[in-house]
Amino acid sequence: MRTLLLTSAAIAAFATSAHAVDLGHGFSFNGKLVTAYTVDAEKTTSVATPSITYAWNNITVKAGSDFKLWANDWVGHDAFDTLPTVDVEAVLAARDNLELKAVTAYDLDTHNRAEITLTAKLSF
Repeated sequence: MRTLLLTSAAIAAFATSAHAVDLGHGFSFNGKLVTAYTVDAEKTTSVATPSITYAWNNITVKAGSDFKLWANDWVGHDAFDTLPTVDVEAVLAARDNLELKAVTAYDLDTHNRAEITLTAKLSF
């Protein structure tokens, strides 16, 4: 656990700024790595989330998946034992203060789609 935290701190301190890779024609490749430590449970987890985004006018469509890399031990080798679940999100900026969103997920291993959630966010 100490090694993971020291490695994460070193990467954060010395890494150059990360940003999305523009693939052209509205597509971009994004990614994030989230490392968390729960004090009471003494558990460290690290999850990588690569995603691809398509933006056109005021519509953004994003698809990505979580890959667990660390759970108190290296588990990255287990990431592809089963096919991942792809999270899909579509956002429409209808106005400056109104955002419409549709979110779902699709499990590539079991061929099941998760519940579709539609939300509207009004900011004022």
